[in-house]
Amino acid sequence: MHSDEATSNIRQVEQLMLDLVLQSGGEAGKAAAYHLCAGGSRVRALLALAAARALARPDREA
Repeated sequence: MHSDEATSNIRQVEQLMLDLVLQSGGEAGKAAAYHLCAGGSRVRALLALAAARALARPDREA
């Protein structure tokens, strides 16, 4: 699995991404708020996937 530091970093990225989506309003914000209230597992999974993809890209593509 991930080290404690990597897990912490992933959680921080997930939280930042979730905050941005919730602040964006519109359909994305409404959907994120709905899924978060419903337990948030779907939103967390999608954000974790997006964060992992972003972290895996070389710096020039990020």
